[in-house]
Amino acid sequence: AAKEENDQNENLEKQCGGGGEVPNGKPLSKNAQKRLLKLEKMAQKKKDMKAREKERKKERKEKKSQEWANLSTEEKEAAIQRSKEASRVRAEENNRRKEKLNKALEAGQNLVIDFQFSDQMTDQEIANMSQQIMYCYAANARAPVSVRLSLTSLGRMKQYLENVPGYQNWKLHREETSYMEVFATRTQDLVYLTADSETILESLDDSKIYIIGGVVDHNRLKCLTLNKAKEQGIATARLPIQENVKLTTSTVLTVNQVVEIILEYLDSKDWVKALTSIIPQRKVAQ
Repeated sequence: AAKEENDQNENLEKQCGGGGEVPNGKPLSKNAQKRLLKLEKMAQKKKDMKAREKERKKERKEKKSQEWANLSTEEKEAAIQRSKEASRVRAEENNRRKEKLNKALEAGQNLVIDFQFSDQMTDQEIANMSQQIMYCYAANARAPVSVRLSLTSLGRMKQYLENVPGYQNWKLHREETSYMEVFATRTQDLVYLTADSETILESLDDSKIYIIGGVVDHNRLKCLTLNKAKEQGIATARLPIQENVKLTTSTVLTVNQVVEIILEYLDSKDWVKALTSIIPQRKVAQ
């Protein structure tokens, strides 16, 4: 019975629009019916939100058109010049970021995100991780000091990242192989950053290659990264969170939060500032 219900649940995602026939003509269990109803409500809510957003866009467009029509010739010319100036400033900023990222690729602090655990993650977790990587890249592009970012053991993660707008143009290293192969001649410089390590990361060493595990559910996959590093014979370290900030919850952070803390530390050289500026305030004891 449990297997039958699981089979039903797996097929409910395909029926979230409602109206589909039950697989094999079998009646749904009460739990499966509740799940289907929930999915149908979510689908309808998403549809309604899209419709509202479409209407809002239409209203904004009409409002701008009306405002433009009410402007004098001089006001229109001034608005055009402001738009051109804003475009010029954005273009210059984009060029500065590209130049900064190119320099980081040549000689920046090495930071690796390891996706070798993707086969132990659900599709939803991988989708969540791809979004975190998008945040990581955006933070690296904005940061005063960018890192040399590498994504290794891409595996299942690759197809998700390829759906992220602009991913193919990102200035980082993409590797199908593991970091052990990518940095085969520098394994002595590898340092796996894991909250389970007993070694405190006092400061960042530009000769080291720091690795972050691309894992979403740390509670379910506890000590996974630490055990992997031990098996490979590479060093481990943890961010000095307990030594600098008092938290009300676990010290486990998302991948993008770890990356942002490292970027902030590279700029400020101050762990307290780096940690408190990135860790959500709800986690920090007042």
